[in-house]
Amino acid sequence: MTAMIEIYYKKPEDLRREELTREKVATYDGEITYREIDLPDSVCLTVEFPDWERAEQATTELRNSGEHVEGPSDY
Repeated sequence: MTAMIEIYYKKPEDLRREELTREKVATYDGEITYREIDLPDSVCLTVEFPDWERAEQATTELRNSGEHVEGPSDY
């Protein structure tokens, strides 16, 4: 079963930040599969992982670095 998280950050779009996030989640076999920019004040990145444990590990690292993360949840 796969798991997912959502990472939110305030606009404006920050492609460098997203690339750093992509690199962090890749260390846990995570992949950004959706990027929502139509929200009024923020950007949302959906990240999929092959299992719950890796999603939790990535969530902990991202939160410790100051990111707003929702999840993990089943996908």
